[in-house]
Amino acid sequence: MSRPRFLRAAAVVFAKESLDGVRDWRSVLSALIYPAIGPIMVMVIVGFAVEHATVEGRVELPIKNAERAPELVSFLAGQGIDAVPAPADPRAAVKRGDLDLVLVIPKSFRQDLARADLATVDLIRDGSKNQGMAARHRVQVALQTWSQQLGALRLMARGVSPGLGTPMLVNPVEVSSERKRVATILGVIPLFVILAAFVCGMQLSMDVTAGERERGSLEALLLNPSPRGAIVLGKWA
Repeated sequence: MSRPRFLRAAAVVFAKESLDGVRDWRSVLSALIYPAIGPIMVMVIVGFAVEHATVEGRVELPIKNAERAPELVSFLAGQGIDAVPAPADPRAAVKRGDLDLVLVIPKSFRQDLARADLATVDLIRDGSKNQGMAARHRVQVALQTWSQQLGALRLMARGVSPGLGTPMLVNPVEVSSERKRVATILGVIPLFVILAAFVCGMQLSMDVTAGERERGSLEALLLNPSPRGAIVLGKWA
């Protein structure tokens, strides 16, 4: 068979399969649903992340043995974190989900501070839960800030500049506009378009092979005097 007749036969098979594909409502619905639902899913996920990444107002922090660290409690209050009584068994309370986190002050806390030793506190939390994530981050940042300030005061009391322990300070400077950051998030939409084409293509590929055989139309197609290569090319296209 000459090349024009071969290509003509492949085009006929391609047109026939395209028409069948348009008639297949499952393929069309799959192609339309994913691009429509994809941006909505992105908006929901981003909104959920922002909601759990920020916290407004004051935060209540259960502190066990708060009387052992009055300076720390006062500093946390200045950071918008209010100390509240803690349960008798903080680990069990956090594990059950009654509380998001509990700060436990050990018995040797004041003695360690007085001797300028390393003082340790226990921040009991459940990292597998998204609820309270912003509050946990806020408390951890406040505790680290208090620790850094206390370390700087110790160095100054000994006549040592606190800058010696921090030779370099990284100051992030954001130059991108809000429009560019939004465009970065919307860049995920082409992924859903590609996924829609893939899902729709799976439906079409199953229909042009197994579907043809189930309907009994594959044998009739193969009985035509068209070359097998043209049929394969038309179906693949």
